[in-house]
Amino acid sequence: MPRQSTDRITPKHDHRFKDRAIWTLAAFLALSLALAWGLPSPARAQSAKTAGKAPAEAKHEEPPACLTQGQQVLNQREFTKAAELFAACAKANPKSAPAWYWLGMAHFLAHQALPAREALERCLALDPNYLAAASILGKLYSFDKAKLAQAEDLLQKVLSQRPDYEDARFDLARVYAITGRYDQSFREFNVIFKSEVRYALYHTELGKIFKSMGLEKEARQEFNRALALQPDFTPAKDQLKALDENPSVSKPDAKSEAKPPAR
Repeated sequence: MPRQSTDRITPKHDHRFKDRAIWTLAAFLALSLALAWGLPSPARAQSAKTAGKAPAEAKHEEPPACLTQGQQVLNQREFTKAAELFAACAKANPKSAPAWYWLGMAHFLAHQALPAREALERCLALDPNYLAAASILGKLYSFDKAKLAQAEDLLQKVLSQRPDYEDARFDLARVYAITGRYDQSFREFNVIFKSEVRYALYHTELGKIFKSMGLEKEARQEFNRALALQPDFTPAKDQLKALDENPSVSKPDAKSEAKPPAR
C-alpha cells in the first residue's frame, strides 16, 4: 500500500486511508468508542450510566442475537472473521441497522474502506439517527476529497446531538483544516483540549496543521505533547525528525489570517 505524504494538509490532497499506520490509529480509537456507544441498547445505556451521561441518541431496535458472536470475535481483534459473522447476520436480518453498523465497523477495522462505507450507508438508510454509524462514516468520508462536504454534514449532525462525541469533533476539526478553515479547526481542537486529552493522535494531527501553516514552534509543541502522552508514538517522532532535518517548513498562506488556538 503506497504511503501518503502528510507533510502538508491542503484541499488538493486526496485524504483516503493510504497510510496504514494512521488508519490503524484511527481504527483502534474508533473501536474504543464503538464498544462504548455501539453496543446493544441495554449495554449502551449501562455504559452511559457509568459515565454519568444519558445517551442522546434516539432509541434503536433491539439488535439480533447473531451479533453477539461477532462482537466477541471483534474484541479479540479478529476483524476479518468478525466481518464474516456480521455479514451472515446482516444477510439474515437485512432490515437491522445494528447488523449493518457492526459489519461496517469490522470492515473499517480490517482496513476495507469501500465495504465499510457501503455497510454504514445501509445502516443509516435504515436508521438516519444511528450516530455511531454516522461518526465512522464521517471519518471515512473525511479521507476522500470528493466526500468532504458529506463528511462535514455527518459529523456536524453527530455533534449537534452528542457534543461529547470526541472522535467526531476531532474528525470535524480535520475536515476544517483540510478545506483551509483553520480558525474553525482550532475552535474544535480547543473544545477537545478543554478536557483531559487521552490520545497522542490528536496533538499530532494539530501539529501537522501548524506545520502546514509554517508555524514550526507551535508544531513542535504539539508533537512534544503527543510524546508526553505516549513516548513511543512513532508518528509524532517522525514529524519531529522531519522538522529537525528540514526546519524550513512551508510558509503560511498570505490570505490566511488564522491564529493558533489559545492554550
